[in-house]
Amino acid sequence: MVTWGELAVAVGMLLGLCTRTAGLIAIFLMVNFALGGYHDASLIVLNLIALLFVVMPTGQWRGLDRGLHARHPGAI
Repeated sequence: MVTWGELAVAVGMLLGLCTRTAGLIAIFLMVNFALGGYHDASLIVLNLIALLFVVMPTGQWRGLDRGLHARHPGAI
């Protein structure tokens, strides 16, 4: 499940497809890593970066989300 989750996040971020969903999946994975006992200082920074992808409309600037936003402007 970790491999598929990381692959989904990587494809979503690289293509700009569903960047908010990919950011949420990344946060979910990193929180579960921390709960599982993997504690590292980089988890805090990576969570903040993923949170930026969730909060800001980064996918609407470039990537495949740009076309989706043009087609459905009222959607999240």
